[in-house]
Amino acid sequence: MRERFHGVLFLLALLMWAGLALSAQAADYPGLPLNTGKQIYEAACAACHGPRGKGMPESTVGFEKPDSFPDFTRCDQTTAEMDTDWKAVIVHG
Repeated sequence: MRERFHGVLFLLALLMWAGLALSAQAADYPGLPLNTGKQIYEAACAACHGPRGKGMPESTVGFEKPDSFPDFTRCDQTTAEMDTDWKAVIVHG
C-alpha cells in the first residue's frame, strides 16, 4: 500500500511539473496547441515516457530510469484506478 501511495505522489508531482512546464512553453510559443490530453502528453511527457507510454530508451533520455518509473500502458502498476479511467483522462484531458 505504501508503494502505491509513493507512486501516486510521484505521478502527482510529475503532473504538477508538467503543468508548470506547459505554462512556460505556452507563453514562449503562443501557437502551441494544448487543448487535448494527447497534445499535452506529446508536448510535456512523451520525451521521457515515449509516444506510447512505455518509456524512451536510456540512451535517449540520458538517465537511468528508477524502478518506480511507470509504464503508462499498465496503470495498475502505480494506482488503484481502473485503466478505463486513465484512458479517459489521457484522451479527454
